[in-house]
Amino acid sequence: MIRKIGAVFILGMFLLSTGLFIANGKDFSQTSEGSFGPRLSYYPTSYDFGDKQEGENDSTTFEIWNSGCCALSYLLIENCSWITVDPVSGYSIGERDRITVNISTAGLAPGLHTYRILISSNGGDGFFTVTVNVTDISNHPPNPPVVDGPASGCIGEEYIYMGSSTDPDGDQLYYNFSWGDGTYSGWLGLYNSGSIVSVKHVWTASGTFEVKVKAKDVHGAESQWSDSLLVGIEIITKPEPGVYVANYKVLPLPSMTIVFGSIDVEVNASGMEGVDFYIDGVFKATDTMEPYVWTWDEKTFGKHTIKVVAYDNAGNHASDEVTVWKFL
Repeated sequence: MIRKIGAVFILGMFLLSTGLFIANGKDFSQTSEGSFGPRLSYYPTSYDFGDKQEGENDSTTFEIWNSGCCALSYLLIENCSWITVDPVSGYSIGERDRITVNISTAGLAPGLHTYRILISSNGGDGFFTVTVNVTDISNHPPNPPVVDGPASGCIGEEYIYMGSSTDPDGDQLYYNFSWGDGTYSGWLGLYNSGSIVSVKHVWTASGTFEVKVKAKDVHGAESQWSDSLLVGIEIITKPEPGVYVANYKVLPLPSMTIVFGSIDVEVNASGMEGVDFYIDGVFKATDTMEPYVWTWDEKTFGKHTIKVVAYDNAGNHASDEVTVWKFL
């Protein structure tokens, strides 16, 4: 009995002196800082991403910690074009560090792909194994959508626009409208392939705007933008191109406005608090009640510019101009 105890004691002293011990089925070396050094532990040891179409991205996580004493420092080493790791190094005295593994299947050939990420540390080494199967089922982007809706309107008014696209694979779709004024609808959906989506928009400034829409399928493949629909948003609704006599339009014209006598300058500025009227840059009048109208009855001959500025209490404003030839 004494001999057995002595043998166990001698074996134990040998293991302590050499710094060898067994953990998780592997041998790790003791550090020089203490009788037992840091010990690398991590879980899980692998992850299978399953089937992915070429071009898809995904990610997973695992944890690394020190199950020994002292301090564990580790480094993750990978030399793989379709894998990235974050963070790539760390330090643990017992706390668990979360490691993120990202994959991108762009450019990968169909078939099974496996890679072992090396975890090198002062408490031993290990591997985290990543597997993904790239399928040969190809995804096609949606066809360019079509957009439809009013081609003209007034500031502050709400208008409805429609978009539609089809997907070659029959996938459901999202839609994103660009309003031409720097704003977007954001991705809307899901909608079945071929369905029509209706969206409302209000312009707060005058001008000509390019309305267009694009589609995106459930796999993230985006279509090209649709052809643009030009939308003219006006504030001044009268006078329009044509010939006016005593405030009545007697003849339409394609682009020129001719006025004989006085004319009511009419403005559509819903949601605004008031409108200022100018002739050739000179202030003439203000109207603070809808409908916004000012009668220009000055006797004059020649070419002039009518300008209006609509404003609200928040400091927002919009303007519009028309050029007219006025006689009498």
